[in-house]
Amino acid sequence: MSSRGKQTTDWEIQGNPAFVATTIAWLCEGHASGTSSGLFPPWGMLSLALIAPDAVRSQLPKRANKKLGNLLQEHPLWRGLCSDAVRSWAPAFWSGLRLAVGTGAVRIDHGRLYHVAPLQDARTPFEREVHRASITLGKIIAKEPSDAVLSALFGMRLLP
Repeated sequence: MSSRGKQTTDWEIQGNPAFVATTIAWLCEGHASGTSSGLFPPWGMLSLALIAPDAVRSQLPKRANKKLGNLLQEHPLWRGLCSDAVRSWAPAFWSGLRLAVGTGAVRIDHGRLYHVAPLQDARTPFEREVHRASITLGKIIAKEPSDAVLSALFGMRLLP
């Protein structure tokens, strides 16, 4: 549950560019701690789909010591919904990314997303929960050796 005392829905979050921008910035921050290459945008979209809903976010690991393949094996439904998640989250993702870039929290370089500036500390329990999930998922994604491996893990085919 969110700090508002009710379940958050994809619809509520998809309509909030500030939430999406903040989550993208935190994902990039977590990703940057594990690799020097930036976050590929489709992995950001998929991460949003995992972080936004309370029911899914609560099942994400608290620490980045888990491999993505193991996490998806424990939750096979997540893997099966990846293509739909990219399609449904694309408009919210791009809107939030524009805000994140515009505020200087994230930069885009050669089609990759990079963390630039730290954001204000998460203040509410809901913000702290989203912050932790975003940083952790960014770190987990960064552990994978390539986009090809991530694509296979998520069960997606990305065209060059």
